[in-house]
Amino acid sequence: MSPYYWHGRLIPIGYDGTGGTLFIDQESGRTGSYHNEDGVHTGESHVWPSYGALLEATARALERGEPVRGLRADVEAGRLAWRAVDQARNVEPRSTRVGGR
Repeated sequence: MSPYYWHGRLIPIGYDGTGGTLFIDQESGRTGSYHNEDGVHTGESHVWPSYGALLEATARALERGEPVRGLRADVEAGRLAWRAVDQARNVEPRSTRVGGR
């Protein structure tokens, strides 16, 4: 697969925060990012072993307030953002139960 070409086996799942698109590679099950300027990125900082591993890390971060790869979830004006740990406000994790109890 050419590093500068969007391949049909890549399923877009979101934005990477730097202008790129996060994807899942259907062949390997791994994740990565794609940027129009320089193509596919599958280096260590861009890849999760699976989509499930990405979701588990995200859930853990939201439930416990833990950072993920140097980023911490931050809510500002009702929107979720991921900020560098030294830039994120210290926000207490909220209950995930229905009704917020």
